[in-house]
Amino acid sequence: MVYITKKVKMKIELGDIVKRIMVVRGITTRELSRMSGLSRNFISTLLRNRINGFNLRLSTMRSLSTALDVPPGLLYKAPYVIEDERKYERPN
Repeated sequence: MVYITKKVKMKIELGDIVKRIMVVRGITTRELSRMSGLSRNFISTLLRNRINGFNLRLSTMRSLSTALDVPPGLLYKAPYVIEDERKYERPN
């Protein structure tokens, strides 16, 4: 087998970050809504990356970071662009 290495850029949005934290902490959309004071519809839209983090109010970002128990800076930095090297099998 022959493998090739390819550099890949991935963009991780705010919704992706929130979703990962929720999974790690075992928090549902309903629970995050209750803890943050934000509507379930808003949380759901955020998790689908339909809301840009740059357009959110500071108070909304604080509510999310407090409810998720993470430093606010973790959410303010989104979107992240990550460069990753992936190995692919090259067909013969």
